[in-house]
Amino acid sequence: MGSEMCIRDSAGGFDNPTLRQEVITQGMLAAFEELARTLPRERVIDGLVDFTIFDGLRQQVCGAGDSLLVVDQQGRVARCQTELQRPVSHITSPDPLMDIRLEPGGFQRLSPANKHECASCIWRHWCAGGCPAYTYQLTGRNDLQSPYCSVYKQLYPKVLELEGMRLLKWASTGIQHGVEVWV
Repeated sequence: MGSEMCIRDSAGGFDNPTLRQEVITQGMLAAFEELARTLPRERVIDGLVDFTIFDGLRQQVCGAGDSLLVVDQQGRVARCQTELQRPVSHITSPDPLMDIRLEPGGFQRLSPANKHECASCIWRHWCAGGCPAYTYQLTGRNDLQSPYCSVYKQLYPKVLELEGMRLLKWASTGIQHGVEVWV
């Protein structure tokens, strides 16, 4: 894997980001239709779209750059598995986690409240601004919305609909099911 590695993206040969987003959206909607036919008793709302978890307000999508350490075979430490080619520390460092947190280059973790396009979005607490490493890789900036923002906005209402359908399906069983969604 070289520096051309795509972060959390299986482009599948699509050079056009809009086409790639449409293919992802249509594929996910088709998967949601199948899931709707066989809704389980268990909560399905979390994890259907990227790292989204609907049970609380989130300011970060993951621990990259803060609480995540990725170590390669030579003991080099990177901020994210997608940045193994750009280590910022080594396991022999007195505090590799602090080295990760203090790294000034590359992607930086910004709260969605600090991203212009995200600050007023109703979905900001669920997508948490998207993958900061991927956004930085594609845009060279940390303060922009995720390149997959339009995908999230199309899929989140469907995820909520699926969970509602699941709750209604199993409501007659006498087993109390519920979902708490923070907005």
